[in-house]
Amino acid sequence: NVTEFFRNPEMWDVLRGVLREKTKEKRRVRVWSAPSADGREAYSIAMLACDDREIDESRVNVLGSDISEEALDNARAGEYHTTRTTDIAAELEPLSDPDRYVEQDGDTFRVRSAVRRLVDFETHDLIRDGARDPFDVVLCRNLLIYIDVDHKGALFDTLEASLADDGVLVLGMTESVPPDRSDRYEPIDKRRRVFRRV
Repeated sequence: NVTEFFRNPEMWDVLRGVLREKTKEKRRVRVWSAPSADGREAYSIAMLACDDREIDESRVNVLGSDISEEALDNARAGEYHTTRTTDIAAELEPLSDPDRYVEQDGDTFRVRSAVRRLVDFETHDLIRDGARDPFDVVLCRNLLIYIDVDHKGALFDTLEASLADDGVLVLGMTESVPPDRSDRYEPIDKRRRVFRRV
């Protein structure tokens, strides 16, 4: 459950281009954040869509899923606190005007309704529950490093079956597509771990 808004900012620059392209091509762009932990990644996607004039946020639907009901309750609440180790204001710096997307009361930040309406949260076990309806973009960042080798195949089966034919897969900065599946993906930005399914 280590998470933050706009974690690895350089990846978000690449994702911005992906969302611009997808919202120009499609009437509805479905994005899946799995696992979503306390919702900051899912809300970051929605905020990015609202913040960029070249992204039609009315076409963007974000699903955040997690195995933890406690994490999902926190995500649905959309309330985050600055602490000694977490500076929410600093995490939101990639946005042109963070006040449009969160309201601040002292050290508490609440995600505004304009962002929340783009995001839903559901319980889902990536290994046991299988695929979802096809998504245009799937973010599965920093989970593979915790999954033992016996379950990585099942996890990738779920991710692949949940991706649209030209869908985009985003992995964590220290993760990669398994070698036996690399011919199924082409890098959009290999260093930032953003791949297109082929």
